[in-house]
Amino acid sequence: MQTSTSIIQVTNKDTTNFHLDRYFAELYGIKNRLIIIDRFIKLNITTGVVGLDVEFVCLQFRKLIEQIAMLSLIAHVEEYAKIQSRFATQWNAKKIFKELEELNENFYPIPAKINEDERGKFIDPILNNDFLSKDDFLELYQICSSVIHAENPYVEEPKLPRPIEATFKKWYDKVYNLISFHVLVLYRMEYTFYGELFNETGIPRVQLLQKISD
Repeated sequence: MQTSTSIIQVTNKDTTNFHLDRYFAELYGIKNRLIIIDRFIKLNITTGVVGLDVEFVCLQFRKLIEQIAMLSLIAHVEEYAKIQSRFATQWNAKKIFKELEELNENFYPIPAKINEDERGKFIDPILNNDFLSKDDFLELYQICSSVIHAENPYVEEPKLPRPIEATFKKWYDKVYNLISFHVLVLYRMEYTFYGELFNETGIPRVQLLQKISD
């Protein structure tokens, strides 16, 4: 997906083979995790123990970014199965990124929004936005992995990010800016997924788009 505006149409093609229902389910899961993370960050809910709060939030972030990494393969069951079978027991973010890039170099979501004027409907990338980059993804993955695994009992001061609201607010914002409105180019197809995480309905929206022209 180029970073310039592209004229598109919302396709009427039968979307069964594209598994938009699965894509929707993943976005719904991401939305729910973001809501829970936000509540912990704002201290609206707590386990009562700071360390447990941190571990819980890190677990939600790690599950969330794993879902983001796999979104582009939802429409490609066979390819997804090949990836999943290799990493079902041991999730390694760098290896999965390498695998995904070999399969689809445009696998990563792009912040963008559908707009409309006299030209028709078009995709506009959301520029100058501090969203979760690939490098950020790997950094957050490493942070979360180090927290959710058992600490060495001989470590005198466990390295827990504190305070929780200051540490995780930037990561929440980056993930939100990446995925709240995004497009994702499908593997070997002339179609694109468009996803809205939050809108007036309160329910994620997914559409299948077809590029008409730049």
